Amino acid sequence: MQAQRPVGGLTRGAGAVFAGRHGGEATVVLSFRRPVGPASPRVNVLTLLLTLVLAGCAGADPALSCATPVRVATVPLDVISSLPTVQATISGASVRLLLDTGAARSLLGSAAVQRLGLRRDRFAGERVAGVGGGVSAALNAITGTIVLGGAELDQPEMAVAPVNIPVDGLLGADFWLRYDADLDLPHRRLTLYEASPCPRAAAPWRGPSVRLQGFEDAPPNRLLLPILLDGIEARAAFDTGAQASSVALRLAARFPPPPGGWQAVHVRGVNGAARVLPARRFARLQIGELVYADWLMPVLPLPPGPIEALVGEDLLHGCRTWFSFRARQVFVAAAPGDVLACRRSGP
Repeated sequence: MQAQRPVGGLTRGAGAVFAGRHGGEATVVLSFRRPVGPASPRVNVLTLLLTLVLAGCAGADPALSCATPVRVATVPLDVISSLPTVQATISGASVRLLLDTGAARSLLGSAAVQRLGLRRDRFAGERVAGVGGGVSAALNAITGTIVLGGAELDQPEMAVAPVNIPVDGLLGADFWLRYDADLDLPHRRLTLYEASPCPRAAAPWRGPSVRLQGFEDAPPNRLLLPILLDGIEARAAFDTGAQASSVALRLAARFPPPPGGWQAVHVRGVNGAARVLPARRFARLQIGELVYADWLMPVLPLPPGPIEALVGEDLLHGCRTWFSFRARQVFVAAAPGDVLACRRSGP
C-alpha cells in the first residue's frame, strides 16, 4: 500500500475544476454547465439529435461497431501540475487544452477567444459558476474544428468563461463522447480512436491492468465509476482534470465526524473570490481492485446530480489509462493493490 502523495493544491473536475498554488495556499477553480436563460429551441433540437444518434449507435450492427478500433490521431502530451494537456490548433492558431473527462462541456478561456478572433453564437451560451461565488455567462464561441496530431476533428462550438489556469481551455465530455482515448502519461502521448460502444476484454497494452466498469445508467456525458468509501458505496466521476480526488458535501454528510477532526482548505472561484472548504481523511477507499488507505479528500459543494465524488489524477499516480465514455469503461495500467505498477508496465 502506497502512502498518499502531498496534495499541492486541491481539485478540479465535475465540469471544470483546477488546483494549484497561489500565494502559498492551495487553490481551486470549480465550474459547472447550466443553460443561459430559458432553453432555446435550438438547444432542445441539439439534445434530441444527440439522443437519436446515441440510440442509433446502440442498435448498430455489432460486427461493425465492435471491429478493430480505428485510430484517429496520436498527439504528444504535456503535463502541467500533474494534469494532461495537448497542443492543438483552432482557427489556425495554437492553443493548449486540458484533457478534462470531468467537465460536461468543452470550454475556451475568454482571453483565448479574443486572441483567436472567434465569432460568437448569438443563440447559445453557458453560465459558469464557481465555488468562490463568482458566476459568468457568455455566448458560445464558434470553433468549427480542432486540429490534433494532424487530424481535423469536428468541434462546432465551445463554451466561454474566464480561465485562471495555465491553459487556453479544456476538452470535456462532448469531445470524449466521440473518441475513445489511450492516455499514456508515462510515454507522454495521447491516442484517439473512433468511439465504440463495445466493452473491451483487456487493456490495449502489455503488462498489468485493472478494468473499471462504469454505471450503464449514468448520463451519457458522465463516466461514473463505483467506489467504496469506508464501507459506503458511491458514484464517482472519472476526472482526468482533477489533481486531487474529492467528495460531494451530500456524500460527506453520510459519515460521522472524522476522528482526527476536519481540516480546512482554501479555494478560489473562477472570478478570484476565495472561500474555505473542509477536508477529511478516509480510512479506506476502493475503486474496483485498487485500494487506498488513509486518504485525504476535500469536500466540494458539487451541484445536484449523480456525481457523489471525483476520481482524480492523485489516485491514478500518472498511470497509463484507457477510457471510453461510450463503453462506460476505464483501464488503468496497475496491478490489483499496487497503483505504482504503471511505472513498470511495457508500451
